[in-house]
This record gives sequence, C-alpha cells and structure tokens, in this order.
Amino acid sequence: MKISLVAAAALLVTTGCIARGLRREKGPSVEQTREVAAYTAIQTGGGIDVVLSDELKAGQIVVVASEKMQDQILTEVEGGELNIHLRPSLLGWFGPGPMKVIVPNTGTLTRLRASGGSDIWADQVMLRGSSLEIGCSGGSDFKGKVTVDELDVACSGGSDFKGEVTATTCRFEASGGSDLALSGSAKECQVDLSGGSDMDAKRFEVGDYELSASGGSDATVLCTGHLTASASGGSDVRYSGDCQATTSDDVSSSVKRRR
Repeated sequence: MKISLVAAAALLVTTGCIARGLRREKGPSVEQTREVAAYTAIQTGGGIDVVLSDELKAGQIVVVASEKMQDQILTEVEGGELNIHLRPSLLGWFGPGPMKVIVPNTGTLTRLRASGGSDIWADQVMLRGSSLEIGCSGGSDFKGKVTVDELDVACSGGSDFKGEVTATTCRFEASGGSDLALSGSAKECQVDLSGGSDMDAKRFEVGDYELSASGGSDATVLCTGHLTASASGGSDVRYSGDCQATTSDDVSSSVKRRR
C-alpha cells in the first residue's frame, strides 16, 4: 500500500511538472485583432471566455491568449453565428492558460451560448434589443446587464447566471445544480428550476410570476401582481411583495411568504 501511495504521489508531481512546463512554454498572453463577417449570435466553448465591450467597432474581435495558442483558437462565422472554439489539437488538453475573445457590443445580438467551462462577461456593457436568448451549459457562467423586451435564459450542468435585467417578459430555466441571481424588473416571468438549482431573485421585481421548483431546488422571489408557484421533491419557494398567490407543494416541500 505504501509503495502504491508513493508511486501515485510521484505520478501527481510528475504530471504537475509537465503541465507547468507546457504552460511556461506557451508564454504570456498577447492580443490579436481579427476581422470577421457580420453576426447576430455567439457560441463559445472549450474554456474560451467571451467579453463584450463598447470599445470595439463592428467587424472586429480581439483574441487574448498565449502566442502559441492563438492559432489554436478558431473564430468562424457561419449562418450569422460567431463560433469560437479550439482547433482539435493535443495542445487544447494540457492547460492552455487563460483564453478570451473580446467582441463588440453592437446591439444586434439575439443569442449567446457558452459550454465546456466558457464564461460570457457583459457586466461592463448594457445588452439591448427586442429579444435575447442566453444558454449556458457544462459549468459555464454568464454575468451581465440586459435590457430587452423578451429574455430567454437556460442554464444546465452547474452553470450560473448573474444578471441585472430589465424586460417585459422573461423565461428562466435552470437544471443540474445551476444557480440564478437576478436584480431589476420584469412585467411577466416564467421560471422552471430542477435538480438542485437555486434562484435568488429577491431584488428582481416581477408583476406576474409562474414558478416551478422540483428536485431540491430553492427560490426567493419578489412579486407585485399574481404568483403561481409549485414546489416538489424537497424544494422551497419564498416570496415577498404585495401579490396574490396560488401555491401548491408536497409533504417535503413548501411555498411560503417571507417574513
């Protein structure tokens, strides 16, 4: 047993040294400006973050990564979508270091998607438009400010959404241990929480709410019109505000007004 433990420790040390060596070889981050065709949607994956900025003009993006990783990051526009991903390569599997793509906040974006540990940052800008769809999966996160007529957000696989939202109607879906943190306001909102997902929306004022929480999910909401809320499978919903509430729960769950 001791020999096995020593061998395992040696393997971990060796692996760590190799990984550090690869990261050193890739060097410090550099910026590369690229020209791209017009797009209204963005999809990113492979641990590459997207940062929205008001400083860039339309048609330009800036890739920030080590010099050796620049060629491994592909930025392609197909069908009006900017697809950001790693080239199939061994380098992509050995801790490539921080990677991000800075894109302009053009006001024409209708869809943002992130997967595989990639994050989308829009906290330094205001995303505007008639409608916006945001999807995060596989441990990816979104943080930003949004002002739209219609907002549709879906998070799964331990992904998080943190947003300052102003909308007419919105829909939020969170599953697989994903979390939602909201502030702002909306006239109407639909929420579906499942699989141990949580929603902190006590600073998000909504007129009419439809909310379902299941599988050990929790929600805290603020409603000023009518709230329809159900909780099951060990889930809890807490609400506040001057609203009429229609609620349902099971023996292991609860829907209650916050004190």
